[in-house]
Amino acid sequence: MRTTPRVVLASVLTVPALALSLCARADTPEMDYDKPVVCISQPDGKFIRLQCTEEPGSCRCLRSGSNIIGADGKPTDKFMERTNSCSEYKDPAFLDTLAQAGCRVEDAIADAPPGYARDENGRLFQIAFDMGNRFYIGGRWNPVFDQDGKVLGRGGVDFGLRISDDELWDGKRHRHRVLEGQVSFAPVDFDILLWRYDLGARRDEPGVWVTTFIGGPRRFDFDLDVGWGMRMLRANYHPLRSENYTDLENLWIYPSVEVYHNKNLANYLRIAVGPACGELLSGDADDDARFSIYPQAAVDAEFGLDDAGLFGLGFSATGSARAYVDDYDTWYRVAEASAWTEWILLALNDQPIALFLQGTAGYREDIPDAPADLELRAMAGLRFSFWAPVPEDMN
Repeated sequence: MRTTPRVVLASVLTVPALALSLCARADTPEMDYDKPVVCISQPDGKFIRLQCTEEPGSCRCLRSGSNIIGADGKPTDKFMERTNSCSEYKDPAFLDTLAQAGCRVEDAIADAPPGYARDENGRLFQIAFDMGNRFYIGGRWNPVFDQDGKVLGRGGVDFGLRISDDELWDGKRHRHRVLEGQVSFAPVDFDILLWRYDLGARRDEPGVWVTTFIGGPRRFDFDLDVGWGMRMLRANYHPLRSENYTDLENLWIYPSVEVYHNKNLANYLRIAVGPACGELLSGDADDDARFSIYPQAAVDAEFGLDDAGLFGLGFSATGSARAYVDDYDTWYRVAEASAWTEWILLALNDQPIALFLQGTAGYREDIPDAPADLELRAMAGLRFSFWAPVPEDMN
């Protein structure tokens, strides 16, 4: 039985009423969306909906109306959304037949499709979200320390479009991130990505097998779920760290191995290694850009900790060794690691609002005339996501 209530902003002003509603809902049975419903026509054009189960020696029917209940407790003219279709229609005398057969008829909350729930008035609301398919925008607090140790309590925004398209019949999931990034103010810095694509794969056959001939032929299989990906145009500008330099990654192409994924490939732990090219841009017009082609490796993961998508976490770590065109003899290390968690607190018109926390550590030694340094950053904020559908595996 789903007992998740609809949470709306106004609930903070109506806590007593919400508590009573929860208690009432907990005691009210719910009809099953996967079981057939018998409908009884009424003279006013409305229906009584019945879902009956019979066991040896007992008969029980759950009953709901077909229309939304108004504030006055009476059915309105608006039919409930997305209820199960009537499998059979009966005349009103069917209720007498049930009573004569000894069936117990109980009032119930009408059925709701997977990923949705319904309140006592029949209103439908979404309770599960695919956070891999959404557009989000949020506000955040991102304090930093300047060179003098002074805390700069500053705000910012983050945004992005995520698209996840699965072909589970073929063991594949396509993941896109478009125009994803974050911008902070006073002073301004940003980390913006134009586009990233990843192919997650689940192979039915082992990627590598080894045959040994010591003590007789034996075969050993090693599963390698190999995919690939690319990242295009990522601009990273942090003046407090990089002395007014912008790190521009033009392109990174990589094969990847998912050392872990769940059945629908939505959760994963991935290792990626491949060549990248980019340039280090100076804010000084007299300085030329420094170009580089370099190897880059990353480990990243995303996990949804519940089937409804209400709580997720992830991390990523990226490292590269760079030799610039104007300085082939010297290799510089650049690395960044980040961990985050996102928790949906409530939904407004079925659009989720989530608390987002992130911590980042960055290190680089390729900034001219600047010492190698470790930068730590933390942020907290709220994200408003749009058009996050119900997870496909719930449908």
